[in-house]
Amino acid sequence: MADNSLIKIKRSNVAGNAPDSNNIVEGELALNTNDKILYSRGGDTIFEVGANVSSLSIGGTEVIDSSGVWQGSSDGIKGAKGATGIKGAKGATGLKGTSGIKGAKGATGIKGAKGATGLKGAKGATGIKGAKGATGLKGIKGATGLKGASGIKGAKGAGFDTATHISPSGSIGTDGYRTITAAGKLIGLITKNTD
Repeated sequence: MADNSLIKIKRSNVAGNAPDSNNIVEGELALNTNDKILYSRGGDTIFEVGANVSSLSIGGTEVIDSSGVWQGSSDGIKGAKGATGIKGAKGATGLKGTSGIKGAKGATGIKGAKGATGLKGAKGATGIKGAKGATGLKGIKGATGLKGASGIKGAKGAGFDTATHISPSGSIGTDGYRTITAAGKLIGLITKNTD
């Protein structure tokens, strides 16, 4: 497919070929690619574009005046920049310079705001139950309490009858009886005399 955006002018690659008034109209361009000359037409005259100028300046400096006299440097027009030369070997390291004066200490920066309190941690697991402690020492035995007072001695009983071997065991009680023992055995009761 043809590229319609490409602009081509009339051209020739034959050395010495130049257009005439029959080849191009006024203002049209024609190029000789072999001679590297660009032509155009003004009226009935064919001229080279860039040729027969009244003066020529390069970089703002006039090198050819209106009379066609060279005004540039005797060295001629500056040529194109040459290729970069091979990089030279690295030179020896120079001596270390003296240390400069230490600058003053800068002002202390503003203290930042206190950060938010962190989340409360989870409750830890219950620890293992400790072993049972040893039994404590047995306490000292308390002192013996004081001996109680002796009771009241009872009344003496009636005497022992050697003939009957009977011995009243004591006075007659409120119920009117008194026990009679003989040889340590109960043998009877004595009633109270009510006469």
